[in-house]
Amino acid sequence: MRVNSQSFCTVLIINLCFSGLVFGSSQDLNGSSADTRVYQGGDFNSSSIYQARDSAEASAAITQDGSENYAVVIQDASKGSIATIEQSGNSHSALIKQSSGNHNHAALFQFDSDNAADLTQSGLYGSAVVNQRGTSNTVRVIQSGENNSVDIDQGNTLNISEVTQSGAWNIGSITQTGSGFSAVKQTGIGSSDWVNSATIVQSTVGDVAIITQTGLGGNRASITQR
Repeated sequence: MRVNSQSFCTVLIINLCFSGLVFGSSQDLNGSSADTRVYQGGDFNSSSIYQARDSAEASAAITQDGSENYAVVIQDASKGSIATIEQSGNSHSALIKQSSGNHNHAALFQFDSDNAADLTQSGLYGSAVVNQRGTSNTVRVIQSGENNSVDIDQGNTLNISEVTQSGAWNIGSITQTGSGFSAVKQTGIGSSDWVNSATIVQSTVGDVAIITQTGLGGNRASITQR
């Protein structure tokens, strides 16, 4: 389904999936203050939301409960927008991508089963939160731009996190409980007043943590393993 809107558009989709049926949702919105929400409960699941250029203060949310799952949110050149994916149970996989806009925020939650996530942001003053609980876990976040932040919390089982931030004055934070591997790479400049900051906290025997900072100016790195 394709929806074109000019302003203050709200789209709500509810998919109730039963055994043997597959329901998918796709939204393509162009306008300001678009609000798109998808709920899928049941078996095979699949969703994708695209909010087009100049979609200021847009909101996109996907909630999936149980079974195979898969979700994609892409907000292109939006500003002040919010994207949320929440997946509970089974195979999981998710991508949130926000391009070029400023003050965009993303939140991704995955609970119990295979997990995975891929979150890409470019622009200024963006923030991302990823929370994974239960089983295989994996996160990959790439942020390009200035004054961006990412906070990753992973618990229980295999855990892998990679954060790459290019641009100035960024913050990356990872907390893991499980069989952890973490890597944070920051390549932008910092300053004495506003540094690039990278923090990794791990609490399982055999964890691996890597922080690489190559920009000039002020950088701060902290690794805690206990």
